[in-house]
Amino acid sequence: MLLHNDLVQGSDDWLTFRKGFDKTSSTAPAAKGVGYDNCRDATQLARQCLGFETNEFSPFVQKIMQQGQDLEPVVRKMVEEQLNTSFQPNVATNGDYLRSSDGFDLDLTVDLEIKVPQKATSKRMKAAVANDIIEMDKVQMDHALLVTEFDKCIYAVYAADTKDLVIQEYYRDEKRIKELVEAWNRFDELLANPSDLITEAVIPDDLINKIEPLLQAKDMMDEGKKVYDALRKELFAELPPNKTWVTENKLFAVSPVSPSKPAIDYKALVEANKDKLSGVDFEMFRKSPGKITQRINDNRR
Repeated sequence: MLLHNDLVQGSDDWLTFRKGFDKTSSTAPAAKGVGYDNCRDATQLARQCLGFETNEFSPFVQKIMQQGQDLEPVVRKMVEEQLNTSFQPNVATNGDYLRSSDGFDLDLTVDLEIKVPQKATSKRMKAAVANDIIEMDKVQMDHALLVTEFDKCIYAVYAADTKDLVIQEYYRDEKRIKELVEAWNRFDELLANPSDLITEAVIPDDLINKIEPLLQAKDMMDEGKKVYDALRKELFAELPPNKTWVTENKLFAVSPVSPSKPAIDYKALVEANKDKLSGVDFEMFRKSPGKITQRINDNRR
């Protein structure tokens, strides 16, 4: 680990220095596929790093982020008082990994990660109260421990509305560190093949003549569906669903359909059994994304 004590987080020098590093604590969740909506996964992160896509926060989100940053010194002081330990914000690098920390202890053995959600009802704060940590914050601290080579992070979550503070300890997990390194290696592979990340190209001239008849067929299909749906609704309204209705030649029928068996609400199931699932690695059960499919985007209207 190399410390950069001359860099003040938020300064122009820090911003310039940070631009030289793609692998940071804030981008680590995207590398593992658990990032925010503006940068969800490694592919989107790579596209943004290569300039194929912008990463912009709305003014509302920017305001919330600024409010959180403004409260960080207050929360750090509260943590120091509770733990009787001093923390100093710092910037560290380890190879091409960067960590802009909310604080290292004076012995350089413990990192501090502060989160300031606006409401106590936020997913982050509710997890902290339940002695849990949301996955993206775990990944951020995995990256912090990867850079610093420390064994422990202090995780502090402060609800801005209620002023409640929850402090937890998060320890280095070599399995998770290895998974993160592998994710960063996959990210490097994406950067090394930028042509694979280009998602828009002009349709070849020899296919242009197929587009107009395709759109005409689509219009006919859309209009046909409107007529079909209207007649279907009218027919169903006149024929009660207590029996099967058929034409004399039996070439057409309107049949009753029994309600399908209600699906299991797995999200509610997990929420109701969080205490039993606290040790489960949900990443092991993530479904395959499947094959890439295509759709027609009709932008004429």
